[in-house]
Amino acid sequence: MMAYLAKYGRIEAVETILSLMKNLPDYGENTRHTAICDCYMGYVEYMNGSYQKAKQHYLHGLEFLEPFHPVNADLISNLKNNLGQTYLALGERQTALSVTEEAISIRQEYGTVSSHDTLVQGLSYAQLLAANGNWQEARKRLFALIRFVKKIEGMHLFLAQLYKSLAVIEAKRLPEDSLQHYRKAKPALLDGFLPGSHPEIQKIDQRFKWKKC
Repeated sequence: MMAYLAKYGRIEAVETILSLMKNLPDYGENTRHTAICDCYMGYVEYMNGSYQKAKQHYLHGLEFLEPFHPVNADLISNLKNNLGQTYLALGERQTALSVTEEAISIRQEYGTVSSHDTLVQGLSYAQLLAANGNWQEARKRLFALIRFVKKIEGMHLFLAQLYKSLAVIEAKRLPEDSLQHYRKAKPALLDGFLPGSHPEIQKIDQRFKWKKC
């Protein structure tokens, strides 16, 4: 929930929730609650472009959860996945891929694969494959995710994210396919109740204006 609030422009709502969490009596003592705060504080910093600060939050959350316990497998997997995206933003592509593979491995090993987070990690991994030059495998994985997500109610915003990621990967090699996938992303965003004035939708509209020019 907080991840979507942050992604779609409600950073202030996430910060309010985090402030409430940090005022809980067991904050700093309950390792899981504290690591959850680190996970979302890192997300806020990431969305604000403060990648080094985001990295520190994710690393602190992981350190707080040592030694490893299976009950925290889902959270550790999420922290590692977010850390992988942060390494990618910092230009450390190989490290990003390695950390994300660790995140996926933990989720698979400890039986937490049937969740929304699994889909998010699938997207992250596809993006990292593309960033490391394996764009064809990345494209294959994104198509598989799209087929799966289209069957699930209420996943419009995530479906749009998949289409946009596919479009980015195809932009240089398959420009017509790229535009087609941007075209599919727009109604998914609208179905997810984003207004037509939202920056993400305006960016897509702008692409088609450039194409016509």
